[in-house]
Amino acid sequence: MKSRETDRILREVLATDATDRLRSASLEQGLSLIRRRRQVRTTVRACAVVCVLLLPIAILMTSHFPGTVAPVLTSGPPAQPGSSPRLERITDAELLALFPGQTIALVGAPGEQRLMVADPGTYRN
Repeated sequence: MKSRETDRILREVLATDATDRLRSASLEQGLSLIRRRRQVRTTVRACAVVCVLLLPIAILMTSHFPGTVAPVLTSGPPAQPGSSPRLERITDAELLALFPGQTIALVGAPGEQRLMVADPGTYRN
């Protein structure tokens, strides 16, 4: 009888130890999940705050520095409807000579270059 009682007590102790380990592991997993969710939530909030702060700066920068250059219109005789305008080819040097005293540049690959004219008054507030 003593051995049966000892076996019963031993089983209870081992069962309690296994249950405690299960509870402990379950608690650790739950806490880990809660920490991870809190970290994700904090990261998302921080990113949202940064976006809200950077949005006005981006809007101000795009309004002060236009991304496109306005075309330059020249006066001359209007083209007649139905006729194609006659284009005269000039060299790069001749083109640059048309803008004395201005900061200009030819940008792009040969044959697809664009003329950029920097107007000093454009970027002043």
